[in-house]
Amino acid sequence: MISDKDLVLYQQQYARLVVREGLNFIKNSYIHIHSETLAEPDFITMLVKECYEYGARYVRVTFSDPKIKSINIKRMDDKELVKVYDYQVEWFKFARDNKTVDLYVESIDPNWLEGVNPNKILLHDTAFKKVAKPYREAIRNKTPYGICSIPSVGWAKRIFPKLSDKQAVRKLWELIFKCCHVDKKDAVKSWRKHCVEIDNHAKWLNGLKIKELHYKSKNGTNLKVGLLKDTHFAGTADYDYFHKRTFYSNIPTEECFISPDKYSVNGIVYSSKPLCYNGVVIDDFSITFKNGKAVSCKAKKNQKSLEQIIHTDKTSGYIGEVALVPYTSPINQTGVIFQSILYDENAACHLALGDCYTYTHDKFEKLTKKQLEKLGFNFSNIHVDFMIGTKDLNIVATTYSGKKVQIFKNGVFAK
Repeated sequence: MISDKDLVLYQQQYARLVVREGLNFIKNSYIHIHSETLAEPDFITMLVKECYEYGARYVRVTFSDPKIKSINIKRMDDKELVKVYDYQVEWFKFARDNKTVDLYVESIDPNWLEGVNPNKILLHDTAFKKVAKPYREAIRNKTPYGICSIPSVGWAKRIFPKLSDKQAVRKLWELIFKCCHVDKKDAVKSWRKHCVEIDNHAKWLNGLKIKELHYKSKNGTNLKVGLLKDTHFAGTADYDYFHKRTFYSNIPTEECFISPDKYSVNGIVYSSKPLCYNGVVIDDFSITFKNGKAVSCKAKKNQKSLEQIIHTDKTSGYIGEVALVPYTSPINQTGVIFQSILYDENAACHLALGDCYTYTHDKFEKLTKKQLEKLGFNFSNIHVDFMIGTKDLNIVATTYSGKKVQIFKNGVFAK
């Protein structure tokens, strides 16, 4: 077990990696850090200090607590659930006008909303996202943003139920450090080398000019996904097109991803890992698509929650992202199901229901939202990743020239 001294050292390295490599914001930026837990104030303090040392103008910190949110949703009536208050809208306006950098610090308890009426959760979240979305859309691709994770007792005990609270949290910290390269002698150097390796896969895929991907595995997955012309697989780095800077929105990251033609997804796909969404664990499920739309689904655990995701809005049942992650990824090698989308999506190939990534179109800056929609990009109030990668997953690409190329063989890149 990691010592107290090393824990602090690695936390400092982690904070530095998240701020300097992850956010990489310009000097005098406004920063908003939101933490899902009150349990790790020392680490949040490290993030704040690191932001100021990197040149932040002001760092705003907000906290939420899952138990309090659970009580609120249970006790509030429906009229109150859909309210978005003036002070919240004022913050959205401020963030938009000042291109505020958002850092979301995830610290989940996978079952914190078990027993809460899923309709009330959907009502609350949909209302909030509907109001927030236009403000966030206004600065999309124009300012950095990021997400990282820290342990909570609930999350740690879910993974390590036989350990004491302190031991479980410490063990989860160790896994986070390992997955994010923080345990290396030179964390930044190791991170950058890792990212280059992933980016080389993206370059190879883009050179093929892929028209369609055909997924097949022994669990029953048989899915065809069409890709659009003039699009590309993105690698590890995101790009702030306003300030002309790269940043890494996800730490950790293991994926090459692209937004597909929303209308060209056909077949059935089976999950390979549980999906934790809004505190509910959805497991052992399949989704059938026809002409892009999810037309049916089955889940052995929490099917109603899966159905609600698909029907959140008119376009949430379409695919907004296709991501390729080798089964041998370091996160998958831990043998742990984190029940965190950030970590589990980087353990296996995945798809995302809902919103797209516009910047995977080569000329997105010159296209309007309506033009991108007409091309086949999907826009939604949600973006929910679910994992489909298996040890025997095979993916055959059909290129625009008609050539068949196997890009995945037995769960890993064929090249």
